Order: sequence, then C-alpha cells, then structure tokens
Amino acid sequence: MIPMFLLEGECVVNGSGNFSQIYKIKENLSKLNARVIEFEIASIKDGWHESLPKDRLRCACSPMIAIIEAQKLFVNHEADVVVIHGKDHIKTDFRDKKAERNELMHMYGENGHILHAYNKLAHEFIKYWKISQEEFLSLSEAIFSNHLRVWLKNDPAQKKPDKKWFNHVTDLFRGVDCANPSVDFEGFLVIGTQEISQKYNLTPDAAIQIVGCHVEQCCEDTMEAIPKIVPYAHLRIAFEKACEQADLDFMSKFLSDMAILEIYTCYPVVPLGFLLATGMSSSTKDIPRFLDEYPLTITGGLNLSKAPWNNTTLSAFVSMAKRLRANKSQTIGGIHSIGAIGYKQAFVILKKVIG
Repeated sequence: MIPMFLLEGECVVNGSGNFSQIYKIKENLSKLNARVIEFEIASIKDGWHESLPKDRLRCACSPMIAIIEAQKLFVNHEADVVVIHGKDHIKTDFRDKKAERNELMHMYGENGHILHAYNKLAHEFIKYWKISQEEFLSLSEAIFSNHLRVWLKNDPAQKKPDKKWFNHVTDLFRGVDCANPSVDFEGFLVIGTQEISQKYNLTPDAAIQIVGCHVEQCCEDTMEAIPKIVPYAHLRIAFEKACEQADLDFMSKFLSDMAILEIYTCYPVVPLGFLLATGMSSSTKDIPRFLDEYPLTITGGLNLSKAPWNNTTLSAFVSMAKRLRANKSQTIGGIHSIGAIGYKQAFVILKKVIG
C-alpha cells in the first residue's frame, strides 16, 4: 500500500457531537481546488438488493471497500482526498414505524429477516465446529459479559439492560445478543495520502496511518450460501492479508497489550468466528479463557453501544482513531467488519504515527 492516512473522523450520535473540524477541512480543500471524491454509505431505507450508484456503498464493511477504492484513486492520481460519509437516523425515522423498520430488515425475502438468517448461520456454526447448543449459549453469555465490562468501564454511569432484554428472541439469541439499530447516526472519515496531508496541512500531531486493509468475499449474499461462510476461511484471509500489508503480527501485538481491537459483534456467532479463524483462540474450549482476559471491543459491542445499520464500522473507525490518539502505550488498532451475514469479511490495521 502507498502511505494513506485517516486525516479526520467525526460522528454525531443522537444529536451529540459536531462536524466543525470536518467542515473546516472540506472548506480548506475547496479553496485549494483539491480533488475530493466522496463515497456515501447506504441507509436502511435504500433496501438491501436494490441497485445503487457506484459511489454509494452498502454493507458494514463499506469503509474498507472505500479505502481500497481510495488506494486505486491515489495510485492513478485521480484524487487528492477521499471522504466517506454515512447518515441513518433510524431511531427518529422509525419511532412509530417498527413494522416498517422490520420489513426493511427482511434482507432475504419473506422468511429472510436478518435475525432469522443469523439464527440459521449460528445453527450451521454449531454443526461445523462440533459444539452443542448449550455450549453456544454459554459462549454467548460470556461474550455479553465481555461487552458489558467494556461498556461500564467506558461509562460507569450506564446501567445493565432491563431484564426483558435477556429473554430469548430465537432459540439461540437473547435480546442482548443482537445488534441494536435504534440510534440516530451521522459520520465522516477523511482519507488522504501522506503528500496530500502535508501539502494541505491536515495531519494532526498524532497521525493515524492505514497500514493494512483487505476485504475477502467467499460466496454470494444468500442464505443458501451459509455453509460456505461458517468455516470463516475468508475471514482468516482478510486478517492475514491486512497483517502482510502492515508488515506486523497483529495478534502478537494485541495479546501483548500493544494494540487495541474492535471485532464486529452484531450476533455472538461473528466474534466466535473471528477468534477461531484468526487463531486468537485455539478451539471453542479456549474461548472462555480469552474472553476473561481480553476485550473483544473498545466500545462495548453493537447491542450496548448501538448499531447504526451500514454505518457500524464507520462509527468504529471514529472511536478507534480517537482512542489511538489519546493512548500513549497502544499505538496499533485493528477493526474487523463484515458484509450482511458474513459473505464478505474485512480487516483494517491503523497505526498512530507521532510527528
């Protein structure tokens, strides 16, 4: 990869936050006649299988896809800066329209609600990895406990979810196990080369370099392809390719407390797949030990910290960049993401560069 930098990232969540720095950068770039290419992340209202313009991206790993496109644009001298923008006010737009929101979550036809698609995926995971349903439920409980510890550490004033959220919504998932999209979100990422960041004086004191980024697809986005997803071989490829590009052993850095990590956590089956595919856990029996020792996320996961549909990973980028800039000892961050129920897997490695 040519050197690329996350020059700025900001989001507004439920009305909290502002884009003053983003607007200032965009204004300065306009005055300097910089070539700015923008990618938009699709909202829930765009649907799942409807065709979209080339610059409008659909799925959680859209920021990684946009970064790969940015790399091509920079190499070919077709852009100076790439801006990634996403907006989805799900909480407000569907306040009294729960049925309409649920209809939009039927990504695979009448019987293909995302919840039921993931439940089918979890059953296939149980079968492939040769564990019992009881073991899966126990691992799910341990994952939620991991999220809760992080969430409360970030904000001790938060409270544990209401008792009703611990009821089962399927045979394998409780409410607390599922991503919660009830949030109003808007966010921006500004990506540029080292030359451009210096030319336009955009790089802050602690620049965040994108040192590795890979997206791997194993199959088509259908429920019929679920058996091809659960081995998570494509996740392993995405992780290893990003590490190769970054020329570092991310797992070693993370396990030695030199790196921080945000695993995609829409349903428990996804972080389980990540731990097994990357080798962070040697087997399903080893996962409880890992969960006791290491945080899966820096945010508390997509139930407690909310999941703004296709913008979940954009939000993770903003959180990761802020954490790296504020952190003196951990200078490397990894973000995992997916497409839909996992037909795409993505991993990006960020590194804080001082000076």
